[in-house]
Amino acid sequence: MNTKVVSTSTSCLDYYSEAGEIDLIRIKIYIDGKEYIDGENLSAYEFYEILNKNPKLVPKTSQISVGELVNYFKKLAQQGYKRVLVTTISAQLSGTYNGVVQAQKIVKDEIEVIPYNTNTVGFSEGYFALEGLRLFKQGASVSEVIQHLDKIKANNTIFFVVNSLTQLIQNGRLTKTKGFLGRFFRVKPILQLNDKGQIVMVQKTFSTEKAFDYIINQIKDYTKGRKYLLYLPFTGNPGLRKDFRVALEKELNLTNILEMPSSPSLGAHVGNNVVGVGIILQDL
Repeated sequence: MNTKVVSTSTSCLDYYSEAGEIDLIRIKIYIDGKEYIDGENLSAYEFYEILNKNPKLVPKTSQISVGELVNYFKKLAQQGYKRVLVTTISAQLSGTYNGVVQAQKIVKDEIEVIPYNTNTVGFSEGYFALEGLRLFKQGASVSEVIQHLDKIKANNTIFFVVNSLTQLIQNGRLTKTKGFLGRFFRVKPILQLNDKGQIVMVQKTFSTEKAFDYIINQIKDYTKGRKYLLYLPFTGNPGLRKDFRVALEKELNLTNILEMPSSPSLGAHVGNNVVGVGIILQDL
């Protein structure tokens, strides 16, 4: 196959055993002045352990440069690849997609680069790459692959509850006023990744249990009468993850739920106390 499929490390495919043929464009993480490469010399488990021991740390992230992308695409061309599909994190959340578009123009005479904005993040983002690879292996054309990915884009969502507002406040994802009120009243915001690729607050609750109840009801509404893939994205709080898995199993009669750690490049922005669900409808 002369087509390479690529995603970014925000896709969490480092933690999915069947993603071996997919290359990952890796985000840089900066912790206390030291640079790490997401998933290369810093795993999700190591990252959350660092945050556990140093809760006041404010990690920062940096996307791969256009120059680095150009060099990577040139290497693929030298290896004999004719085209590369790059499925990226939502362009509303990162500049990675725009960087790929810029690099595409520079290498257009050497290799065909197909940037695809998934409008999502985490394993949902990675799922686009997995499906793209599956279809290319079956002999699908580029237009057929894009058509299928567009259907996935219109039929998936993510809900998650933030148990601690610290990272959201410090990284500017939540205003200090809302953050202060959240800490004072112990508000637990429930966020959703909408169909435009934006993170929006859809509900505020005052307990983890009520947050779980709300998300479970949203799952029931979103999946009613449909076949679906559901996975459980999480950051470093094992107790929170276990409690939510138990609630999902009980209320939705699910077994063997896929648990997916959020990569350090995601955890840097949401913190160490996040759990949620990704839903991908299957009967497209």
